[in-house]
Amino acid sequence: MSKTYPANDSAPLTPSQLVFHDNAAATKQMPADLVRRLAQRRIYLSSADAKVDLSAHLKRVAGADGLWGLDLPAKSVVGRPGRTAELTDPKSMPKNLLGKKNLNASRPPWTDHVFHPKLSGLPDAPPNLLRTTKGA
Repeated sequence: MSKTYPANDSAPLTPSQLVFHDNAAATKQMPADLVRRLAQRRIYLSSADAKVDLSAHLKRVAGADGLWGLDLPAKSVVGRPGRTAELTDPKSMPKNLLGKKNLNASRPPWTDHVFHPKLSGLPDAPPNLLRTTKGA
């Protein structure tokens, strides 16, 4: 049932075309170190004031077991601050990438490739029009 389509076709595939592509299951297990790193979520908090103690702002929420709140002080952001705000010179790119308009896709072997998730309704059906209770 799988069909081949041009690799650099400029138009995106429609749902009717995507259903002819077969999904590809992962061929390997995710590496253990990556599983370990993804099993834990980390949130970075940054402050322009390097001396502020953000741990003092973390408090339990009254009346809700296991819930914590964080009131960030002014000039604080969620995330890690950037190191520079410079544009990258295109000449610093690897020579084998210069001038290329299309690059080959990459998919780790532990990731499924899903071309078509389960669709509801007909793939190219027109959207339902709203009607009044009298049919107009």
